[in-house]
Amino acid sequence: MTQITNEFLIAEAAVRQFHVRYGDAMWRQDLQAFGDCFTTDCKWITTGSVLDGREGILAGMGAMLGRFIRMFVRVGNAAIALEKDGTILSKAYLTEQATFKDGTTYGAIGIYHERFVMQ
Repeated sequence: MTQITNEFLIAEAAVRQFHVRYGDAMWRQDLQAFGDCFTTDCKWITTGSVLDGREGILAGMGAMLGRFIRMFVRVGNAAIALEKDGTILSKAYLTEQATFKDGTTYGAIGIYHERFVMQ
């Protein structure tokens, strides 16, 4: 069982805020706010692709968001572990719903395996 410490609570709040800001930026299609969720040297590994750094993520997401009228992303139920070096490991469940510009819809579910470094 995870020991609940102040450091753990801070880490858990940081992960929740990341997920909320991430989803909000996607809903508003605010690419700048989305990019602000990531550090300049991050890496995002997703189905079939690797996006390196904030600039790589912005380029990839900018191309994708342009295809949608609206996208709703909800990341929740994150289980976290705080490593001794301060790294936060998280497993969170994801749901996506979107409408393409041609009116067709899209829905997906998945799991994010995340690694965060507090700065």
